Amino acid sequence: MIAPDKTVTEAVGTMKRYSVGSVLVGESGGHAVGIVSEADIVRKVLAAGAKPDTVKVEEIMTSPLICVDVKTPVYKIYHTMTEHRIRHLVITDQGQQVGFISVKDLIRGPTS
Repeated sequence: MIAPDKTVTEAVGTMKRYSVGSVLVGESGGHAVGIVSEADIVRKVLAAGAKPDTVKVEEIMTSPLICVDVKTPVYKIYHTMTEHRIRHLVITDQGQQVGFISVKDLIRGPTS
């Protein structure tokens, strides 16, 4: 997770470090309040001619997050992603954020 007041350059560094295409936005130890993806960076920063080292993550993050319960069947997760035209969802359990899933995770399928 990255803090909302960090720069896009710092978000890219985090994505590179963990080999991921998106990062949740929120305060350390708290709930995520948004998400920034590679597509957000390309469309909202680079294509706009802005400088990634001056743009704050909170300025380009997608918010509010769309969440699904941990017991949600996979077909409903696919449906939610398709309906909202998104590739990432936060997983909740009794209202608490417990995970994060991407369309790539669904394509890969379960791991043993």
